Amino acid sequence: MKEHGGTEAARNGQRVLVIVGGHAGFGQKIGEVDFGKQSLIDVDDLQLRWYDYLLKGIHNGMESEKPVKIFVMGVNKWREEDSWPLARARSTKYYLHSGGKAASLTGGGSISTEAPRAEPSDRYTYDPGNPAAGGYLKLIEKSGPSFNVQVSAVPVSSGAEIDRAFEILPEGQNVGLILLPCPVGANNRDRIIGLAARRRLPAVYPFRYHVISGGLVSYGVDNVDLYRRAASYVDRILKGEKPADMPVQAPTKYELVINLATAKALGLDVPPSLLARADEVIE
Repeated sequence: MKEHGGTEAARNGQRVLVIVGGHAGFGQKIGEVDFGKQSLIDVDDLQLRWYDYLLKGIHNGMESEKPVKIFVMGVNKWREEDSWPLARARSTKYYLHSGGKAASLTGGGSISTEAPRAEPSDRYTYDPGNPAAGGYLKLIEKSGPSFNVQVSAVPVSSGAEIDRAFEILPEGQNVGLILLPCPVGANNRDRIIGLAARRRLPAVYPFRYHVISGGLVSYGVDNVDLYRRAASYVDRILKGEKPADMPVQAPTKYELVINLATAKALGLDVPPSLLARADEVIE
């Protein structure tokens, strides 16, 4: 961006902060390694100062500070630089080693400068536009054999690929469809539901709105509940809590929705026990 930004403000309005932190927030510890209190920095204050300077034009000292701020692990000191990547940096190649187990639920591995040689390869199937779906797929593939079900993954990234995916699905009565959560599935839900109906495929969808649109069954998180719970986070932040101190919460409410009209059109009898467990039945 500093080289190719369309305006001078875009080219000069760049800042880099390299900080101690993990996926769930910032802190002075990563695992068992403690970098000391000197590693801590008020990220919220830094961001607010930057926005005041960039968006409001308030001269608060940001204009005189160097654009790159780095916490250097090992010496455990902060350092300011003029550019990123550093002109004096040396490029070093690192390689992951896992013995073919990195993509498993219990996989581990190591990282080193030694290139792999005669090691088993790892495979991980995913949609580049929705990488998290690969985790769902791994669980489904692992569970399939216990139900005597053969799982075949068909990645799609557009409406045209959805059409081709249905064309290559095997014929037969013992074929079903599981749609994983993904933007393509949400944006093309009517298309997918219509193709499943024409092929007379029983399909399980991730969200209620698929069943409202004519899908057979959905089981997944209650999105409305997620939005409602997000409001409590906004309330806590507005009252002064720091986002970095707030826990990342997993969904707690899941819903099973069944469309009996679609089941009837497919010639399926839904067991009373399953209907009794449903959160909503559409007739």
